[in-house]
Formats: sequence, C-alpha cells, structure tokens
Amino acid sequence: MEDLQEISNLKITICKVIIDKKKPLNPITTSLNVEDYKNKSLVLVDDVLSSGTTLIYGIKHFLDVPLKKFKTAVLVNRNHKKYPVKADFKGISLSTSIKEHIQVEFSEKETIAYLV
Repeated sequence: MEDLQEISNLKITICKVIIDKKKPLNPITTSLNVEDYKNKSLVLVDDVLSSGTTLIYGIKHFLDVPLKKFKTAVLVNRNHKKYPVKADFKGISLSTSIKEHIQVEFSEKETIAYLV
C-alpha cells in the first residue's frame, strides 16, 4: 500500500472481505461499515482466480452497495473458471491443469506463489 501512496494522492483504505469458502451463501462481512465505501471507488483483490467462486461471491456482496467505480484484481489468474467472472487487473496468468494448486504466501518482505 505504501507503494501506491508514493505515486498517488488518493486516500487508500484496506477492507477485509470475509467469505466462508465452504459455504459461500452464508452472509459475507467486511472489516468496514458499508458507509465507509458507499459511493467510493473499490478494487476487490483476490490471491488466486481459479474457479471464480470467491471472486463472484465477493462481487455479489458489493452489488447491493452504490459504488462510484468497481474493479477486480488477482495476483494469479488460472483460467479454470466455473463462473463468468474476470479480473480487470492480473499479476500473472498461468496455464495449469485443473488438478494443480497455486498457493500464495505473504510476508513483510515478499509475496510468493507456489505451484503445488
């Protein structure tokens, strides 16, 4: 986030979106109140876009909120989607088999993606 603030005057706020991946129809919650992002520009970020389940349910949550602009971003795009969803911004696109798994690990110094 510090890198973005160095090149932009925009006020950037991070909001955690909590989705139960095993039960995505359960209510989705966020670390901010709706009023904090209502009528604002929002970028929904996911680590890996594989089936599209997490991203599509995340998008669904924000459809009920009036937003100025809405975009999606993923660190790794895999192209094995079962939902009609795409990322506006992609870190890397990988051609993988459906049986392979991408694991992303975050640390203070770096972000690493592994093909498992």
